[in-house]
Amino acid sequence: MRNTVIVFVVLFAMLSVTSCGVRKIGDKNSSETAAKTQAAVTESATGKTTEEVSEEESAEVEKTENAFPAGLYNMVSSGEVEAYELVSSFRDDLSGGRDLCVLGGFPSTEATLSGKDMGEIWDFCAAAASLPDGVRPGYLLEFDTPEGICEKLILRPADITDAYWDYIETYIYDDIHQTPGAWYSHLLDDEFTDETIVTSVKITAGEKIGDVSNLKLTIFMYEASDRDNIDKEYARANGYAAEIVPNEGR
Repeated sequence: MRNTVIVFVVLFAMLSVTSCGVRKIGDKNSSETAAKTQAAVTESATGKTTEEVSEEESAEVEKTENAFPAGLYNMVSSGEVEAYELVSSFRDDLSGGRDLCVLGGFPSTEATLSGKDMGEIWDFCAAAASLPDGVRPGYLLEFDTPEGICEKLILRPADITDAYWDYIETYIYDDIHQTPGAWYSHLLDDEFTDETIVTSVKITAGEKIGDVSNLKLTIFMYEASDRDNIDKEYARANGYAAEIVPNEGR
């Protein structure tokens, strides 16, 4: 009888410990401890807390969902039909006193585009991308100089200043809202309206072009109503970049 009692007591104690263990797994304090442990591991590996990583992941998803396609194109033929090719790099001898390139910007990343003119091609790309009427292309020009890095966000003519003119001259154009067949020049600020679409950028060599390296142009799409809130980080996160590189042996 005494042995039976002892066995019963031992079994009861084991069941109590097991029961407590089951309850503890779902216990609030245990969950908080596990969360803190996971946060510590995340912070140790990334230098950021779980909350920060989660916020960044959410922001990244939002950028991806809200981003519209954008690509930089080089015209390869003109006449009755204009044809453009998507470029990720554009090679030039980068010699002074001349235009280096004129790159067109479209809401597309198709390898080739063609149509009777830029207006028709733009409309086709906008329809294919379901681009809202208020979305416009913007540009980010970046390059290195002995004086430091130049980063210039270009949304309108007023954004182009003479601060870097000795190295690079920049001109922007609305190739859509023009009289067919008539000559037109680069955009001026007093010509810029809510209807303006900056469809091309011309980059011209300045006197100090020989000191320029890592020259890059990025195109991105943005809501015109949000123009005052656009920054370089937005451009990089939602844009398409093309390098303008010197020919070998320069």
